[in-house]
Amino acid sequence: MTNDLKVYGAIPQFIAVMSYFPGYSYGNQKTILAYNPRAKLLKTYDGWKIYDRLVDRGAKGIPLTVPYGMERADKKDAGFKKKFYFDITQTSRKNRFARIVNEEPYRLRDNDFYRQLAEIFSSNPDYFVDQVFEGDPFLETAYNAAAARFREDYPRACTETGRFLSMTTAAAVMKHYGRENAQATCVAEDLGRKLRRKEDADALTDYLRTVSGAVNGMIDETDYLLGQQA
Repeated sequence: MTNDLKVYGAIPQFIAVMSYFPGYSYGNQKTILAYNPRAKLLKTYDGWKIYDRLVDRGAKGIPLTVPYGMERADKKDAGFKKKFYFDITQTSRKNRFARIVNEEPYRLRDNDFYRQLAEIFSSNPDYFVDQVFEGDPFLETAYNAAAARFREDYPRACTETGRFLSMTTAAAVMKHYGRENAQATCVAEDLGRKLRRKEDADALTDYLRTVSGAVNGMIDETDYLLGQQA
């Protein structure tokens, strides 16, 4: 498994992993980064069979930690176990009638969709940070929405720590919705390097867990609100 210090040397890849696998734990996201940072769509061996796809011979799976027995009311015998997951690039269609799988889950949407996102991200107008995002107002609203989540623990979003958390979160969220911003990724990467040089290991781990949780939370809440508007 990739240790936390190494993640700071692979911030662009970590942003991609968070964007493609929201809802996954930080530990599982870190494992994906270590085994296959280019993964976009993961399923188990049997999971791919449902789509009439076969895992290629010799393909190495990613060992992710998954819960079991949680559906029982008493949670008796519940716990966690390792299961191996394979990316779609490690599979082949069983036949020409196999179900079509979108190999690029998150694509650029139309401007109306991003205006909806901007409205959702701007729902907390009492907090604003003046940033220049090369004419990308959608990223700016995402950044401010992310900064608002960190306001209690990091009141000054203009500090290196606050900017790293907010920029990394915003970059991952916008990539998830098909609007990748290379500048935001570069800024997040640069801030990550600076933090790595001056912070202790425990603080660095805490920042990564915080970002992962914020990305998952923002996407979950945004998807809910988008569903309400549909």
